[in-house]
Amino acid sequence: MVLVIVGVLVGTAVLSIGGRTDEALREEIERMAALLRLSQEEAILQSRELGLGIWRDGYGFYRLAGEQWQRLTDDELLHSRELPEAAEVALFLEGVKVSLEPEPRNKPQVFILSSGEMSAFELTLSTDGAPPHRLQADAMGRIEMELADGG
Repeated sequence: MVLVIVGVLVGTAVLSIGGRTDEALREEIERMAALLRLSQEEAILQSRELGLGIWRDGYGFYRLAGEQWQRLTDDELLHSRELPEAAEVALFLEGVKVSLEPEPRNKPQVFILSSGEMSAFELTLSTDGAPPHRLQADAMGRIEMELADGG
């Protein structure tokens, strides 16, 4: 009887943690979509080129200063962010999976142009074989989000 009770408690705890992780991934993909739209608007309004860099456990925004990309560290909204610990992230550019570095790069993979266009990409966030949440954009800058539960 004790083993059954312990088994039920462990199962409940595991499901509860999994649910929180999935909710954190869902919130993060929604945040990323909103920040991408904001960065796109800023690029257009300020006539500057921006970018999105993605690494294994986080992402951040960049600006083109002269001929060098600089990661935004002092921007109130477009600063670097960490992904939830259990997140499995995958980035596809033009249908090809990109190998993600463990640390931030010196330039972004996704370019957000002052014309409103951006690099076509697909980003997925998932955990432990669960259906992934997707964020994608086409070359015209249209951003779409597909949540694992069909949202």
